[in-house]
Amino acid sequence: MAKIKTIYYVCGLVHSQDRVLLVRPLAYNGRPFTPFFFPGTKIKKSDDEEKALLNAIKLKYKGEVSIDTYIGESVRIINKTRFVLKAYYCSLIVTFFLPRTKIDYRWASPEEMKRLRFDHNDGDIAERYNIFKVVYDGELQAGGRSLKETGELNFYLDSFEYFARLIAAKDVQDFNALMRTKASIEHLRKAYKYVMRLNQLDYNVYLDHYEKTHRPDKKDLVRLTTDELNIPDKKAASEKMVDGDIVESDAEAYKLRDTLSDSRPHKLLPAQIVGIVILSDSVVIEIVTLIIAVVPLIPDFYSSVAGSLLLVLSSIAFVIGVMLAFYARKEG
Repeated sequence: MAKIKTIYYVCGLVHSQDRVLLVRPLAYNGRPFTPFFFPGTKIKKSDDEEKALLNAIKLKYKGEVSIDTYIGESVRIINKTRFVLKAYYCSLIVTFFLPRTKIDYRWASPEEMKRLRFDHNDGDIAERYNIFKVVYDGELQAGGRSLKETGELNFYLDSFEYFARLIAAKDVQDFNALMRTKASIEHLRKAYKYVMRLNQLDYNVYLDHYEKTHRPDKKDLVRLTTDELNIPDKKAASEKMVDGDIVESDAEAYKLRDTLSDSRPHKLLPAQIVGIVILSDSVVIEIVTLIIAVVPLIPDFYSSVAGSLLLVLSSIAFVIGVMLAFYARKEG
């Protein structure tokens, strides 16, 4: 098996007035040579990342920045080569000098970035910026989460704990910080899916583990809801009543789906309806023949051919009615 080569890069998300600098080189005819990427440079694994980034911005782009915080990294494997991009959040100090004939650049807002085409790793970093921007800008404040949302978020944190060393610590830290902002639950779900995808983790693996270790309590009241994570193969979500409070757990609804379906009212099958009619008629005939014989309205009725035939036919009808009325449900 061929050894995978690893190439390291470092880049800076240089922000100014809620916009971030994007660059791309131009070909000799003035057309873009590559998709957009964040200014940076190629480095060695042993290099000082922050120092290399500051020097590259000063020499290549004639600008000056200060590093605010480390954002995270993106790892992509393309044609047996692993590309690792480490990103830093930077503040602009001295405006960049970028020759228009050689470099296409723009200061893009978060919304504009969603519509632009990025290089592979830079696309991951751009998505990360859009999701965790409030964290990098230091806009941390109590989100005032309900018990329902808290239960769902704790479920996500438990899955991070389950995967442990398979997930980057920085990703978990940023998600925890995002929980302490006013970000909506929909935004946090998006952040969770991003972290799982970035670390190449399968949400269903944790769901399988959870279902094996958390058997549902039959006394729990569970009903389906439309709050979904949009996870393939397991899209169910639920609300579970616990001491009068609502706590969401999509895994439990998935486990109890069959139980819920069994509790729904069943409709009578056509065969059952016929069976009930036959059964009722046979019972009536049996009662009538018994009255005729006991009173007796017709002497020696059971000894006659007509009486015996009526009794046999009513017994056969009774058996057929029972089979259709009760056995048809098992077959349906």
